[in-house]
This record gives sequence, C-alpha cells and structure tokens, in this order.
Amino acid sequence: MATWNRGRHILPSVRSVLNQSHRDLELLVIGDEVTDDTAEHLARISDPRLRWINNAPRWGTQSGPNNRGIVEALAPFVAYIGHDDIWAPNHLTAMWDVRRAQPEADVIVSGLVSHRLNAARPYRVSGLLTRGSGQEMRFFIPPSATAHRVEMVRRTPWRRTEDAVVAIDFDHQLELAKAGAFFAATGHITVHKFNSAGRYLSYFDPESVEQEQMLTRFDKPDYPAWLARIVARARETGDFMPEETRSSDREETRKRIARVARARGVEGLPSNLPVGDGISLLQDDDPRFADWRPLKPESGYRVAGPNPNPRLLVPLTSAEPVELRLRLRSRRPDLLQAMCSRLNGIPIAYRIEPRSVRPQVTFADLVLQGELRPNRASVLVLEQLCDDIRSGRADRILAAGALTAVPLRLL
Repeated sequence: MATWNRGRHILPSVRSVLNQSHRDLELLVIGDEVTDDTAEHLARISDPRLRWINNAPRWGTQSGPNNRGIVEALAPFVAYIGHDDIWAPNHLTAMWDVRRAQPEADVIVSGLVSHRLNAARPYRVSGLLTRGSGQEMRFFIPPSATAHRVEMVRRTPWRRTEDAVVAIDFDHQLELAKAGAFFAATGHITVHKFNSAGRYLSYFDPESVEQEQMLTRFDKPDYPAWLARIVARARETGDFMPEETRSSDREETRKRIARVARARGVEGLPSNLPVGDGISLLQDDDPRFADWRPLKPESGYRVAGPNPNPRLLVPLTSAEPVELRLRLRSRRPDLLQAMCSRLNGIPIAYRIEPRSVRPQVTFADLVLQGELRPNRASVLVLEQLCDDIRSGRADRILAAGALTAVPLRLL
C-alpha cells in the first residue's frame, strides 16, 4: 500500500486488508516520504502482519513505494491496494483460488468498481478479463485489483513518470504483458476504488466517509444484489469494461498529470490571504474535477456538477469568526433551500438572501457564519439534496460566483 500524507484516513483501507478471509499475509504500508501523522495512526494497530516503512526520497507517484515494497516483500506473490481503496473480505481468497487452479499464472486480476462523483455515470467496472484473450493490452486494470509474482517486478520495476509514455500504472501493466506474463482473472468483483484523481482536493483535505461506508456495506445481506445493480448501471452507461483510451503522447500525459496534481491539492494551490477587514475573491479556472466546470470569463460563474456535492476551496485565513457570502445563480429557486453546507467538515447553518430574479434564473447569496482555519485554506462543501441532481436527471442548474468574507466583529 503506497501512501502519502493520508493520515488517519488510511485506516479503513488498512482494515480492509487485515480483515481478509485469507489470513496468511503481510501488509507493507510504504510512505512516499510521508510528513504527516500516518505512522502514529498505524502504530495503534496491534497486528504483527502490518509493517510501516517511510521510503525516501519522494517520487511523487506510487512507483517508488511500490518498488521498495517489492524489495521488502517476504512472500512470492504481491498484491497492491491504493491507500483510499477497499478490498472486499474475499479478495485475496479469490486470487489464491486462481493461483491454485492456474499455477502457471504470473499476474492475477480481479474485478473492480470505480466509484465516481458523477450522478449520471456513477460506476466504472474493470478487471473482468477473459482467459487467453489478450485483453491485458487493451483494458486498464487498476493496481488495487492486481497481484503478480514478486520476481517479475524485480526484473521489471515500476518506472518514473518521466520515463513512461502513458500513466505509470497502465505503463506497468503493459510492461508486464510485453515481458510475456500470463494473466489470469478471478471473474469476481472484489475491489472498490475511490480514485483520488477524480476527487477535488483529495490530498489537501482528505476524507474517508466513502471508505467507512463501504466496509459496513459488506455485512449487509443485499450486498450481492447491490453489486449486480452496479454492474447493470455500468453496462447501461457504457462504463463496463471500456477499452483504455489514454493518450500515448508524452507531453499530453505530462500536462494531464500536472492538472491532476493541482486538482488533488498536491501542488499549485493559490496563496492564502488574510481576511483582514474584508476580502472578495472571483472564481478562477483551476481544474476542479467533477465539482465545477470550466469558468466562463464573461459570466464570472462556474457551473456545479456532475458531482452533486461540490467542494469549494476558500484560500483565506482568519483567527476570528467570519461571515462568508457566496454568490449563486440557479435555474431552480427551490434548490437553494434544499442544500446542506459543511465548512472544514463541520455542518454549518446558512441563509439565502435573494438578489434578483430574471427569466428562468435566480441570483442570490448563500450566507453563513463560521470559523476559517487560522493558518491554511478552508473547504466549503455544498450538499445538493435535490433528488433530480442525485439521480443525474438534472444538470447545469447551480453556479457559483464571487466569494466574500468579512470578520463578524465588523457586522
């Protein structure tokens, strides 16, 4: 498990490994020169199968930690899991069954569901390969659904981003295939992926609510039926075993990685500004994944969606409570009264102050009072509770404009 600064939010993923029905395993959590409190949280887990290693220097990708894990591994087979992904309890058992039935297998893959923040296309299913079909060259299988012989990667290690034409996880899969590895598949979905590359500010302000919910989902009697509905929905939207279409252009790949890093909050965030006696920020055009669409400069607004619960970075600091005003535009006035809001993870009350009404659009201010962080940016979440949005039937009905902050002492 490669990780970087996920802190306590790594724990659900760790539990999903240690709770495997296949008990004979070791879990190597390898930090990419971690600087947060991840080690302290892992130290509270009393399980001799868990080992923590903080690798250095930092690679900025999973390649460095994965290569270190391969060197440290005691077992002849290694499986990967993302630090924000969840294995079903039978994941390793399903893989071990394939290993026993097909001892010639070099790489074993399992079925995986990627959970998206997109109400219209919420799932992508991958990893359900057909034996002997050569699909490993056309279908990307996220590492969390992959296991292979350790010796193969000691011969073909994970490459650095700058040395790969495509993303390093797909590059590694292709390199194994080119080396003649025999791929075998479990045929079952045993992995749930919550991709940080599709979750705005996932590294700047990590959460683990989805992962905790998934751990409880396994114990529910309707889990198989729920999984079947996911597969049906993925087939309906064209997201069941889609072929990989990533660009093989190095420059385009480099630009995509840079955009992902900015949207994750790893780098390139705006400088924090003190609220002072009051400050107003216009919308910028930074990448924000599924939370906000590109800025239309002539309007000054960014449209929300397809994530029904968009996050908004507030690059302001204050040592005292403030009043925040977010300019909103909506085609549905009722929607403005049907939201919830969270500031830095804490539910917070708000009020709506109408500004003007034009044909088919309402302008208003969302006003809330709360505390910003004193030394780093805050995060505001708008939870859109409208059923039409959550089901993906409604679109482009909420947009956000300028954000203003004023100290409460001035009011």
